[in-house]
Amino acid sequence: MIDPELYTSVDYLQKRDARTVLERMKDELPWDNGENILDVGCGPGDVTTSLLKHYLPQDANIVGCDISEAMVAYAQRKYGNKQFSFKQLDIGNANIWMNWEEGFFDKIFSFYCLHWVTDQRQAARNMNELLKLNGHIITMFTISHPFLTLFKELSLHPKWKHLTKYWNTWDVFYNSNADSKKEYIKILEECNFEVVSCFVSEKSFAHTSMDEFIDYFDSVNPFKRHIPKNKSNEFLEDCKQLLLQDGLLTMNEDGSTVHKYTIITTNAKKVANLLYI
Repeated sequence: MIDPELYTSVDYLQKRDARTVLERMKDELPWDNGENILDVGCGPGDVTTSLLKHYLPQDANIVGCDISEAMVAYAQRKYGNKQFSFKQLDIGNANIWMNWEEGFFDKIFSFYCLHWVTDQRQAARNMNELLKLNGHIITMFTISHPFLTLFKELSLHPKWKHLTKYWNTWDVFYNSNADSKKEYIKILEECNFEVVSCFVSEKSFAHTSMDEFIDYFDSVNPFKRHIPKNKSNEFLEDCKQLLLQDGLLTMNEDGSTVHKYTIITTNAKKVANLLYI
């Protein structure tokens, strides 16, 4: 994601689903004064500062992180203050410790981020090491979505297949027979988390128009920086046609555009530090 303004103009779905998760999880979590909170995949910081903060103690210290330098710079410029700070972090990278402190955070939240991460085990290891003992992670990410199907199809598209070398994600998405919930719980348990709750939810969202849906897609388009500006509209139109041909979008008489998707939401507690041999 490289366009913070576009993202914040169309992230209604992300905010709705994050609020639903927070409402469900708020009574599951123990709280103390002065907790340090990390929001992984904070994007432009609007969900962190306008939504997440309302579910945290008033004196919580909140750090938002994102792999995108553009998103972090925007968030720090617009929302950075005594309570909120924003730093760049690739949660799937093993080498994060130059600017991060082990065992610093009481809780880690992550909404709509981890489906972009190729190495879920490394991400879980990093979250374990960033957390204090008995700290919690709350994660919510997509396990099926029209975009995931679209990205696979683009790998066969004569015009756009060269782009797919820039997109990688968790291997389980390539395996239609995989049990994503079972696989994710296994990864967390192997990284010394106790899974408190984990559930899969079928969801749908109605965008007011096809144009709004296309803006939503473009706001998270992983190929955006690699497409020449004079080819951008052509790419978006081809993606729209592929989604319609595959029946992955429903257009209603009032012009609204609906897509269905599946998310997995997890609350897990760190029960031990990782051991290195």
